Amino acid sequence: MLENAWTNKRVSSSGRLLALLLSAFGVFGLWAGCNAVLLTDLSRTLDISLGPLGIALFAGAGASIATMGSLGWIADRLGRETFLIIVTCAFGIGISGLALAGSFAALIIVLLVLSSAAGLYDVGINAGAVDLERFSGRRCMSFLHAAYSGGAVAGALGAGALLLAGVDYRLVYLSLLVPWQP
Repeated sequence: MLENAWTNKRVSSSGRLLALLLSAFGVFGLWAGCNAVLLTDLSRTLDISLGPLGIALFAGAGASIATMGSLGWIADRLGRETFLIIVTCAFGIGISGLALAGSFAALIIVLLVLSSAAGLYDVGINAGAVDLERFSGRRCMSFLHAAYSGGAVAGALGAGALLLAGVDYRLVYLSLLVPWQP
């Protein structure tokens, strides 16, 4: 029996935790791939050039670094499952915000929330991966990060295909909320 770091309950094998982590890393990559493709349409709709977009992304990255450094410890305090439920909800709000942002100021606020949530989500899934390796005695971190990369490829291809089919980028952002549902 292993202690499941996500739920703080005993489990009979690490297989369930591995499956959860594979999907968590994969969906995280899916978002990253989609976002990379959709940023051009977002900036065009908001009528901002690459310079202001870069500033907004920089602000989000700074918020992510600060949030991970100052609040990552909460994952240990709350337990992985509770922590990830909270940050996944914040992540969903941020993704919705990308679809709804109507100005540069709104985009910066959205990216502060979204990037902070993404950073904390990253902390949570990586902490879960470390726990899985420790409890199972098997190395899996590379495999889990490959799931992230695979998700990013699928996200970029999917977003590109949807845009080619004429789907509005805002709907593509909102469609990202579906894989996060239990």
